[in-house]
Amino acid sequence: MWFRIHRPRATSVGLLTICLGCVTFSLPQFTTPVYRPTDRLRVDSLCSANKTSVCDSDLHSGSSSLSLSLPIFIISRVLVGMGTAPIISIGVTYIDDSSTKEKFATYAGKTVIRE
Repeated sequence: MWFRIHRPRATSVGLLTICLGCVTFSLPQFTTPVYRPTDRLRVDSLCSANKTSVCDSDLHSGSSSLSLSLPIFIISRVLVGMGTAPIISIGVTYIDDSSTKEKFATYAGKTVIRE
């Protein structure tokens, strides 16, 4: 390989990216208003069955405050995936290079067969 990376630094950047993704995933919990159940399903079924004045009510107008939740969830999962990549590829090999065979088995959760 024509370049070398600092493996502990790359692993720590991966961990920080995972933390950022987890914090981003929890943002809709704190930024959206409290859920108040309504009879919206009944209103939607009435509107599709016959055109009445119920269709023009306040329940049917306006944009939902949850419209940004899905993109936030997608972005956060991408961040978690990007942070996991260096840990899986670089972190395990770094532990293998810098520890003994018995200690690596303990760190990686593998069993060692002693001959």
